[in-house]
Amino acid sequence: NRTAEHWHGSVIHALWNEPTGQEWLPEPLAKLAQKRHGDETLAEFLKLKPTEAFLALTSIENNDPKFLGGFHYEGSEADARSLIEKREAPLLAKSGSAKREQIVYEDHRIETVNTGRFALATVHDRHWFFASNDLNSLKTLLDRADRRTAEATRGTMPGAPPVTRRP
Repeated sequence: NRTAEHWHGSVIHALWNEPTGQEWLPEPLAKLAQKRHGDETLAEFLKLKPTEAFLALTSIENNDPKFLGGFHYEGSEADARSLIEKREAPLLAKSGSAKREQIVYEDHRIETVNTGRFALATVHDRHWFFASNDLNSLKTLLDRADRRTAEATRGTMPGAPPVTRRP
């Protein structure tokens, strides 16, 4: 919310709204105006009351980037699941060969989607949503979050989600 407030008061926002700014990129702006569902997505995301987020590029081997990301939210898990499923559905529809699976890891239910060329693993954990295109990285993150690793018992790595012990 603070970022949105700062944006409306920024010089870039003022320049963007100047008539000359609007004339500068008429075609992309016209396309943007047609695809305003991004505003809807942002509004839905903000309803989750997100507090923290991270995205990490964990490796690039053989021109194959691996990432790990997530966000913490204070809203309901049902709303978070609904938002993610709604955004995921059009992508899955484009790939008729998408294969979905659920993997139980420790006390987590990891959902995977594999389209052949791309695989994505996601999990919800105590008001956190995590995603990665590398299942092992996601499992390592869950181990750290649950304090099952030596690194996690010594403290949290910079950029990692806060570690809390399960009751």
